[in-house]
Amino acid sequence: MLVIEPSALRFEEEALGVGQQEELIVERLSAMEHNLTRMLGHLERSTDLLQQQAQIVTREHMLLQALLSLLSETGLIDLDKLAKLWESNCAQESEAERRAKRRESLCAEIVENYQGRAAQQFARLVNEGFAAFARQEDHAIEAGWRLLERAAVLAPEHGLLVSLLARNFFNEGKTALARSYLERAVKLFPQDVSLHLLLALTRGDEGDPAGAHELLQTVEQLEHVPRFALHYARGRLFAHDGRWREALAEFKRALAARAAPEAHYVVALAAYQLGYLKLAAQHIAKTLAVDDKYVEAHRLSGLILRKSGAAARARAAFALAGALAADGKRKNARARAARFTDELLLRSFFGAQSQRLLTGGDERLAALLRTAAQGG
Repeated sequence: MLVIEPSALRFEEEALGVGQQEELIVERLSAMEHNLTRMLGHLERSTDLLQQQAQIVTREHMLLQALLSLLSETGLIDLDKLAKLWESNCAQESEAERRAKRRESLCAEIVENYQGRAAQQFARLVNEGFAAFARQEDHAIEAGWRLLERAAVLAPEHGLLVSLLARNFFNEGKTALARSYLERAVKLFPQDVSLHLLLALTRGDEGDPAGAHELLQTVEQLEHVPRFALHYARGRLFAHDGRWREALAEFKRALAARAAPEAHYVVALAAYQLGYLKLAAQHIAKTLAVDDKYVEAHRLSGLILRKSGAAARARAAFALAGALAADGKRKNARARAARFTDELLLRSFFGAQSQRLLTGGDERLAALLRTAAQGG
């Protein structure tokens, strides 16, 4: 049987289909419009809340400013000191955050680079060690380093961990431990100039000047050499052997690399030992022009003035050195300053002759050398 469908019916069905689609689109557009309206309402309310909070903060700030001004007018606080203290606290907080991020990154890198069979034990020791550092307590930090040492036993060829331990023990002045780790570290990183330099300083401090000189020659052949640390260390070794002319040349090179007050001081000291009083006076004056609270510089200035015949000025320099040392709570500092001699000058520079040829004696010079040797 044949069924004949009128053509008009087909067109009617198509028209109905198009109409339904249009209705569906209109419904969806209406829903979207409704959602957008709701979202705009939420945004407006959020903006109002933010504006209210901003107004509250502004009023609190104005109130705090008024309170500080009132306290300053009554002499109870110093606004300049308060501002400096606030800036210092902000800087400390920022530095603490930076160090925390650095610790997290370093911990993850050490764990990731481990290649061995005791991965879980190694990761646990390293993670616990860095967690101890985060507590910022002396006993916890010591425990953290012991944990990292145990981790290093599991990974004796882990360059990053070994070099980290080496630098820590060097900075703590534990020369025997530092030397042990540094000797391993330089084998793992033969092109690391800082590790070679730290090993040279450690050998010098352990009473091995020949080994220190040899390593300093190796350091000089590497790239990105910390010039101040290299030349100061070499000059100090020469000075310890009484070779003051060679020491003066090295100290001048150190000064050219870093025009710090300590660098001018060692040039003045070497010049004084050689009898070059005019040169010594020039450099000690530059030292004190930058830092007039440098106790050892005032003492050397007194010796230079005394030898130049300016006895009254020498006494004034010694008195000032004594006063500054007394402020630093050094016992009998004033009395010792008046009796300062060439022998005491060398003792203050070198420290005990039997140990720490490079970082003994003058604490400022030792701190600068450690910092410079590590790229600071």
